[in-house]
Amino acid sequence: MFRTFLIRELMPVSRGRYADGVLEVPTTLLVGTRDPVTKGRLAGPVEGQPQLDVEALDGVAHWVPEQRPRAIIDWVNRA
Repeated sequence: MFRTFLIRELMPVSRGRYADGVLEVPTTLLVGTRDPVTKGRLAGPVEGQPQLDVEALDGVAHWVPEQRPRAIIDWVNRA
């Protein structure tokens, strides 16, 4: 799946393919403050995306499940 994303989707996404899209379901994005992809996205709601909330995990980079599996378990238990 990751290879397919890199080969087929990365360029269209980076060119704004989904820039006007709005999420239709409540969504939480768990990101690391040290992730170079999300560039340490700040926690909280996202302007223009009323269904999206971001939770930032201190000291975590891109691979949240591998670096902080407990944070994901804790989030699931809260939901």
